[in-house]
Amino acid sequence: MKDLLEVGEHNSLKHVKKNASTILHNNIKVTSQKGNDKVANCSKKNNAMKEDALLLFLELNQRGMILDAFTLSSAISCCVSTGAVGTGVQLHAHTIKHGCDMSIRCGSSLISSYSKLGQLRSAYHVFHLMPVKNVVSWTAIIAGYAQYWKVEICSELFSLMRQAMIEPNDITFVSVLSICSAYLGFGRSIHSLEFQTGFDCYVHVSNTSISMYAKCGSMKEAYYVFEHMPWRDLISWNSIISGFSQYGLTEKAVDLLNQMDSQNLTPDAISYLCFLSSCRHAGLVEQGRLCFDLMIKCGLNPELDHYSCIVAENRLVLEPGCASTYVQLANLYASVGYWNHAAEVRKLMKEKGLRTSPGYTAGSKLVTRSISLEQKMYQIIN
Repeated sequence: MKDLLEVGEHNSLKHVKKNASTILHNNIKVTSQKGNDKVANCSKKNNAMKEDALLLFLELNQRGMILDAFTLSSAISCCVSTGAVGTGVQLHAHTIKHGCDMSIRCGSSLISSYSKLGQLRSAYHVFHLMPVKNVVSWTAIIAGYAQYWKVEICSELFSLMRQAMIEPNDITFVSVLSICSAYLGFGRSIHSLEFQTGFDCYVHVSNTSISMYAKCGSMKEAYYVFEHMPWRDLISWNSIISGFSQYGLTEKAVDLLNQMDSQNLTPDAISYLCFLSSCRHAGLVEQGRLCFDLMIKCGLNPELDHYSCIVAENRLVLEPGCASTYVQLANLYASVGYWNHAAEVRKLMKEKGLRTSPGYTAGSKLVTRSISLEQKMYQIIN
């Protein structure tokens, strides 16, 4: 394990090592249990403290202290959070050497860590070799594949989990529902199971169900979930308002925003963005402007998304027949990576039969061609 202290993946590792030595020096009688507790406590803090936890673990190990599987799993998690990838791989070797890789706690941490690094094959290898698997390890591997939209694999793993008589938890449902945006039938079956097992009472699970139905275009079902929630948080409201806004159901979005106000629930920047987007789609310029002003009065700083909605509303209303207005707006969206919005403006321009004049400034043809190509790439990818 001496090599682990020489990895040097962070400029602050020497400083952290000094901190770890200082901690131990100030408490010479540190027992293995106390050492385990210190590592566990530090691993739950910010990244700087996680570096402390990692180096403290290495220092304790070098002193020959017995470190349990819980401490090992904490150290492995810290490696991903702090970017110490090489150290994480060596810790995996350490768990194998000491026979801890077969434990549910260490195995699950390794699965999550490899998944976050995009190494799904390594994550599955760890999962496959685990002799005993519980809901945590199953959820870890399902969540890992869900991060990269491996829908078929997630579906198969979820079925195998059920066959193994392992009951899913709230995180399992959130992970599986998050990948059902284009699979309404699968999403409905998962939501049905969620209802049967009582996890529909969990706010974050129901929020994911709302988003799933909204992305599938089933706003009726999304609203049904929203209406029957025993308690709603800000994410619940934003999810349903965003869904209605996305499909141009402006009146419903406005009604929900008013309901938020009547229930003394303060909208955040996302709430206002959903409303502004809805106003933009419906051409409600005045309402959008009032909403924008209200947002500023409430002390919220508008971001580029909010400004783009206002620009879109006003420019197109003031100059509805000006082709250059559409081109500039499309280029504005493209410059910040909003290719779907840029494509919408171009489509609207084409439907209106608007064309730009043949003249152009130096380099504009190349820029337009570049934007057009990137729009096509965006449409192909999505």
